[in-house]
Amino acid sequence: MLPDGRLASSGSADNTVRLWDPASGAETARLERHGSWVAALAVLPDGRLASGSYDNTVRLWDPASGAETARLEDHGGGVNALAVLPDGGLASGSNDGTVRLWDTASGAETARLEGHSGSVWTLAVLPDGRLASGSEDHTIRLWDPATGAETAHLEGHSHRVLALAVLPDGRLASGSGGMAGDEDMVRLWDTASGAETACLEGHSGEVTALALLPDGRLASGSGSIMAGDDDTVRLWDTASGAETARMDGQRGRVHALAVLPDGRLASGCSGYTVQLWNLVSGVETARLDGHCGGVNALAVLADGRLASGSADHTVRLWDPASGAETARLDGHSAGVRALVVLPDGRLASGSADRTVRLWDPAMETELCRLEVDCTVYCLAVLPAIDGSGSRLVAGDEFGRLHWLAILD
Repeated sequence: MLPDGRLASSGSADNTVRLWDPASGAETARLERHGSWVAALAVLPDGRLASGSYDNTVRLWDPASGAETARLEDHGGGVNALAVLPDGGLASGSNDGTVRLWDTASGAETARLEGHSGSVWTLAVLPDGRLASGSEDHTIRLWDPATGAETAHLEGHSHRVLALAVLPDGRLASGSGGMAGDEDMVRLWDTASGAETACLEGHSGEVTALALLPDGRLASGSGSIMAGDDDTVRLWDTASGAETARMDGQRGRVHALAVLPDGRLASGCSGYTVQLWNLVSGVETARLDGHCGGVNALAVLADGRLASGSADHTVRLWDPASGAETARLDGHSAGVRALVVLPDGRLASGSADRTVRLWDPAMETELCRLEVDCTVYCLAVLPAIDGSGSRLVAGDEFGRLHWLAILD
């Protein structure tokens, strides 16, 4: 997102950078100079946009004119990551195993940080101004951008480090994964000492759903295409990284999680059911049966009822207190993949039938149908702008986002 919040940017495997007006969803510019797919973007303090590509270059752009203002060429491999440094400089991480620092005013390379023995996949700037890099070589390295010196070498992952994030308390979180899924975990690090402070591991299958609980814990749902491979929900203390509870007995791969007003947790799975869980005891308190396809999405309505969207093409509404199905919303002609509740209480559902439908849960009726040109995988509500109605963003199977205007 560019500084004024009125322009969004996206980089793609089609070799382009595109600029968008989030209010209307219109494409406002297409920046076409890269010779391969664009893997990273960053906004500079002066408002320019930086893009890193598998053509081995970083390019700087003026979003107002769409003009390329500089081309930073020295990497010997594709550029996977960009980060803006506190002094306004730019860092780039590449498949050539290096991190390079650039003066964005002159376009000159100011430092080359060497030490990794594999591709650099991710970068993050720490609160103290140091730069963190995660690599194919399974390590995280911390650097002083002023001197170019490596200040710490964090080891612990057994596979490539694909993601980094700085936590509010200053710790660094790193995510790693192997091609076989044999290290699907997050590690937390104290960047002052370089010590690993927590490792959130326990799942032996893909983590497919997350939900933040009222007490600050994190719920994670897991599963595998292979039946019975870690079809669990686990609860985590994010301060300590400890697993505080494990809910076995899921009826299949967990696809969705939602927290109910009474504090219980709902899980939707490939086994056609919604299960309700007591977060204190970890005991299943109810099973909502009725769907004849996997449950892909859950949402809590304003009146406290639970909505579930399924591969059986239906959205069903449930009373969590009694476990009774109170309504069945028919209309979709393919599986329902996403649900979201609008600020006015209406329910939106996205489907593989290439539509988003709006429902009145009180009247249990379909209000309107919004056509898109492909399967809708996810939905989110955007805040209204200048007194206009609510807006939906729909994510599709081809990596596109659709801005949908919804009249209040």
